Amino acid sequence: MPWNNGYERKKFEEEQKRLAKEYHAAGMSEEQIHQMYLFDLAQFNSLRREREHTQSFPDGFPEDDPVGTSPLNRKFLSAVSTEITMSDFQARYWWVDDLDSPELIALVHKLTPEELELVTLIVYEKVPQKEVAERLGIVQGTVSKNFEKAKKFLRNFRKME
Repeated sequence: MPWNNGYERKKFEEEQKRLAKEYHAAGMSEEQIHQMYLFDLAQFNSLRREREHTQSFPDGFPEDDPVGTSPLNRKFLSAVSTEITMSDFQARYWWVDDLDSPELIALVHKLTPEELELVTLIVYEKVPQKEVAERLGIVQGTVSKNFEKAKKFLRNFRKME
């Protein structure tokens, strides 16, 4: 909502006159009333600055404005969007670094990205295999087969110990 400073200041001054009468009736001194006015004026100016310098995003932002026609979208798109970096990718597989054995960590790093994702979803996120298949766009039999393959690969580690 835009801020009309002249109109808002007029309303503020009228309210301050009304309050001053109430303060006089309550027995406050002129100095106390002036201090109350200065406090209210600081609050008024703070609200004015906020309203003048704040612009709301359009409804549905940024989906409704994919090409960036909104000035806010053009100016702040990088602030409201994200880019997946390698650190984000590594954070998904936090559990690998929590393993106790350096040899096991090295072995897990040898898993394919698909196998690593399967282990993460099934073991650490407790996602049912049927849902994993839907998420990855493959049949449940393939999920089961690939998960068994990853488990067998990791079981070999126990035999080596």
